[in-house]
Amino acid sequence: VDTLIANNFKWLARRNEEGYGVASKRIDRMYTKLEDTREKIATECPDVAAGFEDDLEEAKADIDSIKAEVDSLYEACLLTESYEVEGYGDVIRLLSQILEDAEAAQAAYEESVPVGTVRADGEKEVSRIYSVTGEQLDAPRRGAVNIVKYTDGTVRKVRY
Repeated sequence: VDTLIANNFKWLARRNEEGYGVASKRIDRMYTKLEDTREKIATECPDVAAGFEDDLEEAKADIDSIKAEVDSLYEACLLTESYEVEGYGDVIRLLSQILEDAEAAQAAYEESVPVGTVRADGEKEVSRIYSVTGEQLDAPRRGAVNIVKYTDGTVRKVRY
């Protein structure tokens, strides 16, 4: 009987370890997605990034909560290899939505900044904007190459 109990405990411990490994990989994916989202917002949406820090912190708190639950189940030896991380899909969707919202906010911000405005990140002031055909434009055309002349005399081709 003692051997049967010992073998049963070993079997449960092995299943618990396997379940914890699967759950840990999912949790790691959530943390990676969080950091990728944070980095993408910081680099691609710099003008509105600060407005999304609270959302990202809430998502991190959700992931931390999920991790705490998994750790608790592991300590109690209640995990199996078929354990599904509750909330995984919700967190991934939330992070995708935060990124989508940040990109939309950045696009709206860029449309609201008039030509010739000095931007906070130290970019040069725009003097004139031309199309590739030489036509002077009031504002850059999205999806097209624009020739931008700055007040310091430099000229650049820019795709908006």
